[in-house]
Amino acid sequence: ATRDDGSEAHQRQRYQLGTGDNWRRQDYDDAKEWVPDWDGKSEPLKTYRRRVELYVQTSSTHPRRRGGKLLQRLKGEAFEKCSGLDATTLQGWDGVDRFMEYVSSKYEPFEAVRVGKLCDDFRVLHRQPGEEISDFDTRFEKHHKEVVHAIGPLNKYQLANDS
Repeated sequence: ATRDDGSEAHQRQRYQLGTGDNWRRQDYDDAKEWVPDWDGKSEPLKTYRRRVELYVQTSSTHPRRRGGKLLQRLKGEAFEKCSGLDATTLQGWDGVDRFMEYVSSKYEPFEAVRVGKLCDDFRVLHRQPGEEISDFDTRFEKHHKEVVHAIGPLNKYQLANDS
């Protein structure tokens, strides 16, 4: 068991890093590397968070530079909402965590309202008088997919106890 003393050696072990020379060589490839972008509207925060996790797991960019790269890739509303975030605070081993905490603080309250509205709309969903069964089924499937995408699948016990 190793102790987290914050040292460079510990961080290299934690992130399974090579020597400094490896990172210098990889810096040239950073421009070609995929970094997720987000505008704050086109997809839910949950989806963006997952894409950031994939980026972190597959990135050859030095961990101390990843937070700044993510900040650079924000667009539109997301970029504006994060204008108060100082990029220098992201230049550490925990830069991605700090970045995601800041983004979450700006978007999670809105995300909770959006998810709540989706769930409320789904809960009161019913077949309208005169509506064809196939039309209702199509509408039901659309709403169901949106809810599952927002909160994940429900297990049979959650469905049975939902009243």
